[in-house]
Amino acid sequence: MKRLAALLLCLLVFAAGCRKQADSLPPPAELAAAWPENQYTQGVPQPGFGQVDRALLDEGRGYCAVWLSGLEQGDAAAYQSALEEAGFAQAEAVSEEVAGQGYASHGLLYTNGEIWVSLAYLEDDSGSMALFLSRRA
Repeated sequence: MKRLAALLLCLLVFAAGCRKQADSLPPPAELAAAWPENQYTQGVPQPGFGQVDRALLDEGRGYCAVWLSGLEQGDAAAYQSALEEAGFAQAEAVSEEVAGQGYASHGLLYTNGEIWVSLAYLEDDSGSMALFLSRRA
């Protein structure tokens, strides 16, 4: 889970750095540990597995982030299929074996032309996945 959180944090830092912002923006809002309903999740399929551990909303910087746990083997692939059935297309995908650990790290980017969904998960026993949703590339 720590590696997945670190990967998502890197994605958030990258996305924040891609856009010039005033230093005075408030911090992201911590949401209830449930699937958020907002402009970033409209039209994005809610995962039918696991549970939401944490969700953040940062309208000033233009994103919503959701961390899920309790995933089982095949859940991440099922969610990718659900995104495609909802009209999202894969824009990028990166997978890498984690040296000496016996599992892989995956990062995927999907879009429907309006909403961008970045998902990250590990092929290990952590059973976790992180989603980063934005309305800009």
